[in-house]
Amino acid sequence: GSESAFMRGASEHHGNRNYYGVERLEAARDHPERRGLQQVAELRKTSPALQRGLQVNLEFTGDTASFLRVFARGEERETVLVLLNKGDKAQQVGVDRYLAVGVWQDMVSGQEIEVSEPSPRLVAEVPPHGLRLFRSLAPVNDPALQSELARQMSVLHPAE
Repeated sequence: GSESAFMRGASEHHGNRNYYGVERLEAARDHPERRGLQQVAELRKTSPALQRGLQVNLEFTGDTASFLRVFARGEERETVLVLLNKGDKAQQVGVDRYLAVGVWQDMVSGQEIEVSEPSPRLVAEVPPHGLRLFRSLAPVNDPALQSELARQMSVLHPAE
């Protein structure tokens, strides 16, 4: 039921195991959150960062969230910025941490946003119950992001 926000926020024995029902199944087919999840599933098929990238959380506040998915192996590299909005109104979501300088492309519309020095920042409007995905093919040069990725890799693959 999460793809249609069924009993959102309810704990296991206070609603989230309740009967979903045939009517809700039918209604869920057109729910905006389900459409967003379908869109991500399609994009994930061709995105190494969405498939196998490390996740670096940026901000989770109120109805919005932002995080990076970072993949780098050999010459293949991709960073995806994920912006989420679970609210009923469109929200401006901005990120100013860990962003590579250069072009970030909206993975759905193809719109390009130039992120530049001295203060790399990306701001985008995220629709209600929606998300935006921006891709960068630039190398990860931010020392703080490199450090966080190295920390995550050391947890996943501890030295023997």
